[in-house]
Amino acid sequence: MPSVSAAENWDRLAQLDAMWAVLADTAKFGGKWDAREFFATGEGILARLEAIERAGARIRYGVAVDFGCGLGRVSQWLAKRFTRVVGVDISPRMLELAESYNSEPAPITFVRGNEENIPLATASADFVYSFIALQHVPRSLQERYLREFCRIARPDGYLGFQIPSHPLDGGSPDFSFQVMTGTGPATVEMNAFPRAEVESHLQDCGCRVVAVLDDDSCGDGMQSYFYVAQKQA
Repeated sequence: MPSVSAAENWDRLAQLDAMWAVLADTAKFGGKWDAREFFATGEGILARLEAIERAGARIRYGVAVDFGCGLGRVSQWLAKRFTRVVGVDISPRMLELAESYNSEPAPITFVRGNEENIPLATASADFVYSFIALQHVPRSLQERYLREFCRIARPDGYLGFQIPSHPLDGGSPDFSFQVMTGTGPATVEMNAFPRAEVESHLQDCGCRVVAVLDDDSCGDGMQSYFYVAQKQA
């Protein structure tokens, strides 16, 4: 577990190598991400929105929330479809960098998150999105944030998020590693949340599961899913 707050932990990772901290490609560690290439990877959200709609969702393209937005990699692409985008992240340094990189300043607002709630109004979002973010917080926070996703979604609004479910080799579902930064060690956690329990939790929070899609973002050793759920009116 990190020896400092989550905000400080991710600030340290941002100061070390922010793009690698978001997309941890070993070949890119040490400032080797090209910014244009890095932000281009966010375009995948457009295909994902199409997949969500093919699964039966009818998204209103008003307000989208990008939870765990990091540098705004996906926020910038969401802004090409939604009227307004709110990027939420716990790291002040990540958000400073997101502002500096923002190519869509009019429709995007960046908001600092915390470990208690999502500081947005109830029923204020048409679509709440999170990808490769929830896996980095403990199970108790995963549950809390999913409750918050449901709270901030408007009636009939949608959630789209990814969480690893379980390791394929039967090993430990949770692990972490540390890297040394200029201001001390920083920890990267990976935490699973079994599919059946995610679906049950969503139902308890007042959301209907629309689809569960296979996801390969965690590599060959971990089964991960992308969930689509609708807030019940």
